[in-house]
Amino acid sequence: MNLFSGRTYSRLFVALLTAVTVGFWTGCEDGGGHDYDFGSNDPNRVCCFGDSITGDVNYSGVNPYPSELAAMRPDKTVVNNGRGGESSSGGAGRVGRILKSKPGYLLILYGANDVINSTPHSRTISNLRSILVNAKMNKTVPILATCLPMGKSRSIFNGSVQELNAQIRQLANEEGVGLADLESEFAGSFDLLPDGLHPNSAGNVIIAMAFADFIE
Repeated sequence: MNLFSGRTYSRLFVALLTAVTVGFWTGCEDGGGHDYDFGSNDPNRVCCFGDSITGDVNYSGVNPYPSELAAMRPDKTVVNNGRGGESSSGGAGRVGRILKSKPGYLLILYGANDVINSTPHSRTISNLRSILVNAKMNKTVPILATCLPMGKSRSIFNGSVQELNAQIRQLANEEGVGLADLESEFAGSFDLLPDGLHPNSAGNVIIAMAFADFIE
């Protein structure tokens, strides 16, 4: 049975078009962010911040989403600051070191390990808020993301994933930051998650495209 949603097909089609239109992005030399004061940050530096979904290659021949994003946006320096097994508390603890590299954008994808470890959602949201506040104080544009749905043996966590994602959406609204709604992007497409947690090549392209929407 084909489990790709209509939105997923749309994302993959756009990703193919990216290969054709990449010259357009290369010609954009001002780094975007026309209405944003990046201070002394580099608007062309994008740091991808998260757990193993960001940081690791989990299957042979599969690039993590930061590599896919770098291919889509050769005008940007995309840095993979993911760390396997990390929770939102770990991210909150090291975001200051990441921001010292003066990125224009910080892409934030945390929550999967929090859910698996039964971390209270209130604590996860507090950690994510801390990351957002630190980024904004640094004049870095933070882009938040909802968690991916989980499949196979991890499907037992999906109720908690949905509850956390509702709070992540609320947090993005409260803090006035962009939100890559990955739960919606992956809805019904569990074949994008071979082990039930980590995306395959097509899934990583979808994540990259969702974040790319917010990078000028």
